[in-house]
Amino acid sequence: MAPLREFVWHVKAGALLVAAIWVFHAALARSIILYCTADPTANTTAPTGSLANSGWQYEGTYGSFLGTPIAPHFFITAQHFGVVSNNFTFQGANYTIVNSYDDPSSDLRIFEVAETFPSYAPFYTGSDEVRQHLIVIGRGTQRGSAITTNGVARGWQWRGTDEVQRWGENTVAAIRSTSSAGDMLYALFDANGLPNECQLSSGDSGGGVFIDDNGVWRLAGINYDVDYVCTGPNGSGILYAALFDERSFLW
Repeated sequence: MAPLREFVWHVKAGALLVAAIWVFHAALARSIILYCTADPTANTTAPTGSLANSGWQYEGTYGSFLGTPIAPHFFITAQHFGVVSNNFTFQGANYTIVNSYDDPSSDLRIFEVAETFPSYAPFYTGSDEVRQHLIVIGRGTQRGSAITTNGVARGWQWRGTDEVQRWGENTVAAIRSTSSAGDMLYALFDANGLPNECQLSSGDSGGGVFIDDNGVWRLAGINYDVDYVCTGPNGSGILYAALFDERSFLW
């Protein structure tokens, strides 16, 4: 059985995958940014068709962030944004938080509530996440202004936070291990990706990542972080952006 993993994005430089830099001091993951559109109303309701019941129904709000019920009295989210509320809202009802439990080897935090959830997400228990299709859910930032170098589009800046829940798609490119936060699902933001190809931005933390397991969408990870690039020498001038092509930028 594979453990529930955290989720990190990397960007693609041409056709080459650049080595990951894990940035625990940078702005941690906030909201879904879509490649296909900057429409702030896009993907703000539950997916339909073949993506129906793919995890949206399991997401609740914890302050400005998201959490996912995983048992009758427990929901899971991220640790790094701290304790932001005494309540959790799920399917229109409020739940009173009575306790919390942190995983010392990751950024995962489980909260206990007094009341009983009417439903909760099943776990993905396989160990074959690489190349699996994902639905990713987050809350917060819209897609901002386009970024170009030498007249060539590279991506988009992060825009202001609106705390609107959105979903997107991606594919697990790898599982990467870190000494401070354990194993992480790792994805690319690709111009030739899925119809709802997405990347994280500041504030998406705590949202659920779901994998289709023989027709049942199961919780496989929790949004945690996104790599950044730098625009100046020696790691200066951090650029907070969703880039599908990082050429002309520094790491």
